[in-house]
Amino acid sequence: MVFNSRLFGAVLAIAVSALPVRGETPGKPVELTLSQARQVALKLALSGRPDQAETMARALLEADPEDDAAWFAIAQAWRLQGDPGRARQGAARAFRYGDDALGRTQAAGLAAQAAFDEKRFTLSQYWLRRSAQVAPSEAARAQIAQSYAHVRARNPLSVQLRFSLAPSSNLNGGAQSHLNEIDGISAVGVLSGSAMALSGLDARSTVELSYRLAQSERSVTRAHGLVYLRKVRLSDEARAIAPTVTNSDLSLRVFEAGLSHAWRLGSGDAMVQVRGDLGQVISAGDPYHSYHRLTGQASGRLTGQLTHRLRLSREVRNPSGSADPEYVHTVGGALTWNLPRDAMVELSGQRKLIDEAAIARDGTSDSISLKYRHGTPILGVDLGVDLAIGRAVYPDYTVGFIPVPDGRKDHTKSAALHMDFTTLDYMGFVPRVSVRAYQTKSNVSRFETDGVSLALGFRSAF
Repeated sequence: MVFNSRLFGAVLAIAVSALPVRGETPGKPVELTLSQARQVALKLALSGRPDQAETMARALLEADPEDDAAWFAIAQAWRLQGDPGRARQGAARAFRYGDDALGRTQAAGLAAQAAFDEKRFTLSQYWLRRSAQVAPSEAARAQIAQSYAHVRARNPLSVQLRFSLAPSSNLNGGAQSHLNEIDGISAVGVLSGSAMALSGLDARSTVELSYRLAQSERSVTRAHGLVYLRKVRLSDEARAIAPTVTNSDLSLRVFEAGLSHAWRLGSGDAMVQVRGDLGQVISAGDPYHSYHRLTGQASGRLTGQLTHRLRLSREVRNPSGSADPEYVHTVGGALTWNLPRDAMVELSGQRKLIDEAAIARDGTSDSISLKYRHGTPILGVDLGVDLAIGRAVYPDYTVGFIPVPDGRKDHTKSAALHMDFTTLDYMGFVPRVSVRAYQTKSNVSRFETDGVSLALGFRSAF
């Protein structure tokens, strides 16, 4: 595929008009000021005369090795001469030495295009983000976003990074009361400090990788990888409540790798995907369980604004220290409405069937969630709201040797507000602040929990 140069038009185009030099006579040398020489070098580079542009640019660089216009001209000349590696390096110098927004935007754009010529698509995306960071106008940013989408479509490698830092009132999903009461049972237990709600700081990071192995007009095969890390810092209050609990006790690491194959059905946009994953969960520094999961998903468009998604999965877990596997079956679906002005509403539901080695933990859980994204920023802030309710039932649950009458029943509700501060954009990333509150009611008081967290993270604006 040939790179769509129009997508770089706002980045690379320089309004350099022909220089009418008075007194110019064929065969006679013409004296130019430095400013005029820079314009001539740029015009030669952009008009397809790389050899002459390089000669002029080298003369300028002898006078000033940090002349950003000369570096831009020679970088463009090298690109036209078929040397994109040197072109990218020259454009990087033009970016480094530039002192105005337009010049630096153009230089970063040229570096991105040279990297694209080298088929170094991820590096091209990096330079486009740098170009967006210094772009002089929203129109230029929009053009760069289009270029970025084009490069991303060509890049077989996709990298998604997520990071959040959240003060939380309940890091461990602990109970609010130190008493463990069971509805219908007169006996009362006392919970240890480690089972109580512990406050502190919650840091989470996720790296998701996807690499396109093969693609045709109707199908695509990808390899996937995921690394998830969670670390906490307990507050002084939490340490007083549970002195034996350490930060590492609440740490979590997940490593996952898999393959997927998706194909298009018919002539429309209906898609089916099958994916298999292998993973390992490490809790508190020790292996917790390994797993393998098979997932099937179908999606498509019902109307011009309404799309649907259906997902089925079967996960087999192998707990460390146990020969008995556990099974988790999940079925879920979603309907998404695209509203005017880029707003969106999504309604989704899920049922999970849990079959564990310990019969007391066998059960089902159901959840319904509603998501709304407001398309138009309000005072420079994109807003989103997530609402969810859920119910879990464990019919044979016991507390020690005491069976819970009619089984354990948990009812959960949660709400979250997401605020993306689009005016604080950095290289195409915007900060996100999320406030989340949840509450769980249960007939076993150990599982009656609530919590509030305030998370700071980042998302890509394009």
